[in-house]
Amino acid sequence: MQSSFIQKITTERSLVLLSLFVICLVYLPYLILGKNINFPIHDNMDSNIIWAKMVSDAGGIFASPNLIVDQIMDGIHRAGVYGLYDIALVLFDILGPFGGYAACKFLMAIMGFFGTYLLVKKYILFKDSPVYIAIGVGLMFGLLPFWSFTATVAGSPLAVYALLNLRRKEKSISNWLYLLLYAFFSSLILIGVFVLLVFAVIWIIDIFRNKSVNWHLFTGLAFLSLAYILSHFPLFSIFFYDSDFVSVRTSFVNMALPFGKALRSAFEHIVIDDGAGEFWAFTVSLQRFIIIPATIIAAVLLIKNKEKNRHFIYLYLFIILSSFFAAMYIWGRVSFIHEFLAKFIPMNPRRIYWLTPVCWYGLFGLSLCIIVKYLRQKGQVIAIAALILQLGVVIYFQEHNRGENLHSIPYSKFYAEHQFTDVRNFIGKDADSYRVISLGIHPAIPQYNGFYTVDGYSTNYDLAYKLKFRKIIEKELEKSPSTKKEYDDWGSWCYAFFGENGFMQILNNTNDYPRIDHLDYNFEVLKEMGGEYIISAAEINTANNPQLTLLRKFDNYEDSYWKIYLYKVN
Repeated sequence: MQSSFIQKITTERSLVLLSLFVICLVYLPYLILGKNINFPIHDNMDSNIIWAKMVSDAGGIFASPNLIVDQIMDGIHRAGVYGLYDIALVLFDILGPFGGYAACKFLMAIMGFFGTYLLVKKYILFKDSPVYIAIGVGLMFGLLPFWSFTATVAGSPLAVYALLNLRRKEKSISNWLYLLLYAFFSSLILIGVFVLLVFAVIWIIDIFRNKSVNWHLFTGLAFLSLAYILSHFPLFSIFFYDSDFVSVRTSFVNMALPFGKALRSAFEHIVIDDGAGEFWAFTVSLQRFIIIPATIIAAVLLIKNKEKNRHFIYLYLFIILSSFFAAMYIWGRVSFIHEFLAKFIPMNPRRIYWLTPVCWYGLFGLSLCIIVKYLRQKGQVIAIAALILQLGVVIYFQEHNRGENLHSIPYSKFYAEHQFTDVRNFIGKDADSYRVISLGIHPAIPQYNGFYTVDGYSTNYDLAYKLKFRKIIEKELEKSPSTKKEYDDWGSWCYAFFGENGFMQILNNTNDYPRIDHLDYNFEVLKEMGGEYIISAAEINTANNPQLTLLRKFDNYEDSYWKIYLYKVN
């Protein structure tokens, strides 16, 4: 009877249901803690969330592809804010920014789980391999703490699974639905183009190998491309909207690393990849502790038994080659290529490494199959232990488990809605009748609370605006060579920098600034650009800055991370 019970709870269906239950448990804090949950800040709360919110507030999924989002800078084409018609935007429209974000994260986990489970089960497992390997690896991948709130990386196994099925000339409608889902819940620029590129190469190789054209795979690639054009229509439309538009991207200067540092960064990505790397911030595989040791054991077993496994070799080769390509792309000797391409296409070829997480987990599943094949009962024990330990790793690295620190602040404290509502009510004017500039805080915070800002964060706005805004902060930039370089070479952060370490202070989310005695801004240019108020996290000495009048200090808010000083620009 006991063995019968064990058989029931270890069936494929039971294990799938158990995995879904674990996913629900991991994401339960979003329901329990609500807006008090910790969120990553960089390229998340300071940008992606507010971008989606601003477009949602301006019409959302029904807004024109040529919508101008007036709330940021002097108005930016939506392609420079959130240029997608996707599932995330629908969820933001329906559930608001917090609910939309939480729902997206949960959906990402579900997509990651099922996509990897299906992929490993069909294309990785041996005939006699236990199915729990596919389910366990799927659960690990689904729970990876991927960046932001779209399934750009999390959904990639599902897209790969569908395209491999089409390569086999399978006609199931589910393959087309998987591709459609992925196109409307991922980024073409960040990873979609590389999925298309890799499978286009496979398609061409198959033509030479089989002496025939695989029209099923070709149609799948064409379908995915068309779906991407529809979901990314605002991004495509900007090329026809304003012929005089010159993007800030044309002024980007690529990072140029010495050969040794570039090479070392590739090794770090291959071995670590926890999302914290300086040059690899947006992919998370967490392969260091369990997966790499499992692949080493598998490699030893293959060598010992004189077996050549092509999938094992190809997956490892792709990980290594794509990592080294991405590293060499930022080597100083070839950085001019990046700078040249950036002037014409809004994408970065080195992001092909974003495909490495799906490769690592395919390799993980394959390694466990090899271990079980050759070590039998001991192999089963090792495989189960590896899956349990890797589950502990991915849960430990969940973004809401990282605690409040300079990279992670509770959602409610970061956006400080109560505090900024008081600021807005104190000003007492329609928000669209004036603009503010943020000092020491991300402009995303006032934007989230309905303010119109002179400053902002965008990777695709008018270069002329960047140059004009620079006149405001020009003297302050001279105080900090690193901040000056950051603004001039990149400039997506069109921020009101100040002081000797202005860039890092904002990046580190400082909330205890010393008083600013001399704020060397060009206030006349600020007023020309519509700036009437300064929302500052630092006190400014108005005796030395007579162009400013302190109106009020807003502090001692339990639900805010900030002390805010409101200044009028005279």
